[in-house]
Amino acid sequence: MKKIIALILTALCVFSLASCGGGAEESANKLEVSSASLKENLPAKLDLNDLDLLTEEDAVASNILFIYGIDGTILETVDSYFITNTHRSTDPRAIAVLFFKDSENVKDNIAAAKKGIEDVFLKTLRNATATYDPESAKIVNAAAFKEYDNALVLASYDADGNTAVFDAIEGK
Repeated sequence: MKKIIALILTALCVFSLASCGGGAEESANKLEVSSASLKENLPAKLDLNDLDLLTEEDAVASNILFIYGIDGTILETVDSYFITNTHRSTDPRAIAVLFFKDSENVKDNIAAAKKGIEDVFLKTLRNATATYDPESAKIVNAAAFKEYDNALVLASYDADGNTAVFDAIEGK
């Protein structure tokens, strides 16, 4: 009888551990970093010379978001953000990390932000660099997005790919 009870208890423990593991998979795609820590730590990992590093705490940052194509409706769904800003219209280097408020529409909000960035910011950069600066145009054309459960990342940093940016943001 003791063996049967022990087997039942062991089986319950195994099943309870298996069910806990499922929760980790669901949130495995959540970006666990703050905009302030990105502002502090990214310059040590990436060459961000001549770029302003801005978060929601910087007064000018919300104005810069409009340059990125993030309008007021999308901005209302954003919890915090980290963006770079350049003072040269043909500088193609751009990093934007938008953290969205938890809601049932978070995926739609991420999609709307991505569309805004593509339609406004990247289109403008492509037009500005295509004729005058072919090297910069290569960087813009290599721009990439990465979506998380709670965030959207834009990386327009390297013509050979933006893996280094995503790795730096994820702390790799």
